[in-house]
Amino acid sequence: MLKILVSTLAIIFCTTTYANKAIPMSEQYYQGKYFLISNKKSGNINTVIYKAIFKAETIYSKMEINCSILKIRATGEGINSINNLKEFSNKGNWSDPVYKSTRYDVMRFVCKK
Repeated sequence: MLKILVSTLAIIFCTTTYANKAIPMSEQYYQGKYFLISNKKSGNINTVIYKAIFKAETIYSKMEINCSILKIRATGEGINSINNLKEFSNKGNWSDPVYKSTRYDVMRFVCKK
């Protein structure tokens, strides 16, 4: 419970909060609406939280983006509430997002110059 409270407060007090800035999707295949919740930069790494709103549910995702090398790694996910966002125990390796996927579009949006 404390971890959720700390995560929520970190999001609220994050130096760069986007308050649901719409993320344009490159493919109409994705039937949700996507919004950037927060983007915190530390060195070359942007830690972002975004949500995807669908008819049945809302998915909250957290990932790290290295804009200098255009690589990502998913670090958390939750359903229907940002309070349900759970950090993955293993961040995994940096990877290239699939072209025109949701993660690709989020990276492209965050890394635009």
